Amino acid sequence: LDPPAVVAESVSSLTIADAFIAAGESSAPTPPRPALPRRFICSFPDCSANYSKAWKLDAHLCKHTGERPFVCDYEGCGKAFIRDYHLSRHILTHTGEKPFVCAANGCDQKFNTKSNLKKHFERKHENQQKQYIF
Repeated sequence: LDPPAVVAESVSSLTIADAFIAAGESSAPTPPRPALPRRFICSFPDCSANYSKAWKLDAHLCKHTGERPFVCDYEGCGKAFIRDYHLSRHILTHTGEKPFVCAANGCDQKFNTKSNLKKHFERKHENQQKQYIF
């Protein structure tokens, strides 16, 4: 199959895909470009912080503004946090809930955060295989 005559004349000055388009032919689809990661950039002067997630920038902006939008509503508490995760972790201090249980033989200690369980395990059971129950 020969290219249209107008294509053959155009090849010297255009790419082949452009020449086919000029002749009214559809070009082959161009391969998709790899998506560049989207960056969320802090707009405060002299701050070069940037993040790949919008929520991370939102949390960062609270450092500039002092805002703490997540407030504990337990009576008499009123502590406020930048992230909802920190508030939910804090609420465990009011409820006494300790959902993280050490599964080492004969231990059964409970903790309110995964990080506290991990610290306990590394200090008390360093030679045992990691066994976490969540």
